[in-house]
Amino acid sequence: MTLSKFIPAMPGQGSDMIDGYVRIFDKDGNLISERFVYFIRDVEPVWSGNKVYLMGVAEMDSDPWILPTSAE
Repeated sequence: MTLSKFIPAMPGQGSDMIDGYVRIFDKDGNLISERFVYFIRDVEPVWSGNKVYLMGVAEMDSDPWILPTSAE
């Protein structure tokens, strides 16, 4: 018996809180940048000219990724 067998949980709760890295690559597969993001499931990239915002990540509202060239 382990302690985890006694922790109450409902189905689906384990995958709802996924944290991890979001990475951006150029067309040749080279890593441009990465950021650690909490609750990654609700993150959505938005491209605007040479900037990438991660909607759902508050700190990126004023600090987007700046691309070497325009994404358009």
